[in-house]
Amino acid sequence: MSRIAVGFAIFALFFAVSFAATSGLSKKASFNTTFAPDSQRKPSNFLEIADAVSQIEQDIKNPRIFNATTAAAYINALSAQAYGLGSAEFAPTGEAEQRLFLARADLMARQIHNIRVLLNERLGEFESSSTLGDQKLKEMVDSFRRAHRDLRYVTDYIAEWHHKLRPLKNSNAFFAGEGPLKIIDPIATNRNGELELKAGDLILVRGDSHVSATISRIGDTVTNMSHLAMVAIDEKGELRIVEALMEKNIISYGVNEFLALESLPRAEVYRFNGSETDAREAARSLWAIFRDSQANPEKYRFDIRMDVNDHSRVYCAEAMRMAWAHGTGGRVMIPNHLTTFSEALKTDFARGIQMEVSKSFAPSDIEVDSRFKLIAEHRDLDKIASTRRYDAIASKLFELFKAGFTYKIDALASSQATFAMFMKNFGFFRARIPADAKLSTVTTLLRHQRLVDSLMKKLTQAEAQVLAQNGGRPLAYRELESLFERACGTECLKRTSVAVEAISENGWPKAARTGFGSGAAGIDLGGCEAMFLRVD
Repeated sequence: MSRIAVGFAIFALFFAVSFAATSGLSKKASFNTTFAPDSQRKPSNFLEIADAVSQIEQDIKNPRIFNATTAAAYINALSAQAYGLGSAEFAPTGEAEQRLFLARADLMARQIHNIRVLLNERLGEFESSSTLGDQKLKEMVDSFRRAHRDLRYVTDYIAEWHHKLRPLKNSNAFFAGEGPLKIIDPIATNRNGELELKAGDLILVRGDSHVSATISRIGDTVTNMSHLAMVAIDEKGELRIVEALMEKNIISYGVNEFLALESLPRAEVYRFNGSETDAREAARSLWAIFRDSQANPEKYRFDIRMDVNDHSRVYCAEAMRMAWAHGTGGRVMIPNHLTTFSEALKTDFARGIQMEVSKSFAPSDIEVDSRFKLIAEHRDLDKIASTRRYDAIASKLFELFKAGFTYKIDALASSQATFAMFMKNFGFFRARIPADAKLSTVTTLLRHQRLVDSLMKKLTQAEAQVLAQNGGRPLAYRELESLFERACGTECLKRTSVAVEAISENGWPKAARTGFGSGAAGIDLGGCEAMFLRVD
């Protein structure tokens, strides 16, 4: 196969299942939404696919193919091409093909992990290129963000198909699953092959909730990760995990306690490539911040506005930035590249939650900080499909918000928020409401939760019906978005001054004219209360 053909093959297979339809190129892709029966698909060849992974790995290493000038176009073009393809076209069928997939699944997952590591190594080289101005550098970094996001979905898909064909041992504990569910760099393992954390390690995670999806999707370039924790060193020299949470402010756990604390869809560990002394000093500094937060909790109220420069309030990633800055005397400021929120700031949602910053440290920024290396990945097989549904919903909602829509008046959310703020004055709900939150903030958060919960229920039901008809084949991400559009359709919108054609460019009404094929045409998706008003 030629280099172009090989590249297309691998991205077509994997990004078709995973690509988040938010890049400018992908939105222009033309496709016919249909859940075609397996008999109509073209057979895949996983030997070619496996070879393609290796070829892309080599391409990224080759400066004549992948360099500061070509990197963004290389990533964006392959992703955009692949977005239009459906899951049925490349699902492994037949015993021979399925055996081939199982034989190569673990290797492909690890090679994709290596590709992500290589991407950051190359990014570190490109950042110092004299050929890049600020805008070109941002465009390149954003393309790398998309690559990390989409490659995560890729490995999700490998794990799900592996489990479907040959069950994997899943684990709620971080980094304890089997096969593609647990990928650990050999340099980060102990004698038993288990993950061994070090001081200064950053732990990037994704929760399974509407809040996590909102955090990961609100930036100008969306991701699929939502929270950051870090390995600190306490007074006894022991490792502790420290994080900042909205409901608890800054808290700490023992390492083993944290790893088994909560079942989350994804977790990753990033290790500093530089001085171990700097990493240890940052870890000690974080512990000092935690201790100070216990003595002076009013100094560490949770910062829902994500203002990374205002330390009178602190959110998760900001605490880690403070620790690295203080611990290294300002030599190491994380991250290298901040997330921008220029589009989000135009939305009524952002105004409702008091968000004012146009640029800040989003947890996922650490994945494009070339000074840190990805050393471990964890997936909870029971939850990764749920996060894709949340991602599809949040992406579509923010498309609408950015197009000028907002929530329909929600009397119940308004009354609940008023009651919560009233009771907070008497000492109730303080653990769940940021200290300086306004009534509008609580109202926005509650109506957002009620809306997403309602849409999540509809999408889950609709997807279950499609999977029952297609033999349980995981849907491509664009199929999931299209299914969501059909599940709510135009009934979810109330328009006052925008033509249907204009809205179609942004999403939902177009779905009313989208076909789902004869196999799914009879699904009873039900109605959806109009929940939006146009902001004029």
